Amino acid sequence: MDNAYRVNAAIPLAIHSISRPLNKNDPIPRTETISLKIFKAKGRMEEVKKILGWIVNTRSLTIALPPDKHTKRTSSIE
Repeated sequence: MDNAYRVNAAIPLAIHSISRPLNKNDPIPRTETISLKIFKAKGRMEEVKKILGWIVNTRSLTIALPPDKHTKRTSSIE
């Protein structure tokens, strides 16, 4: 009966799950990976979302480089 509530929490949960935990002792202070203020303004239910330059697919639970970055990386390796 609470599926609407659970679906709204799915994307923030997925982002939080794949991000590195905050550590007070890090040399460079960081904020949370997802800003709830921005998420509420721009966020919508999507299976595929670009986060910090990576393509995150929450349905297949994959993280991938966008095609342009993939091309640059592979050419630099070659």
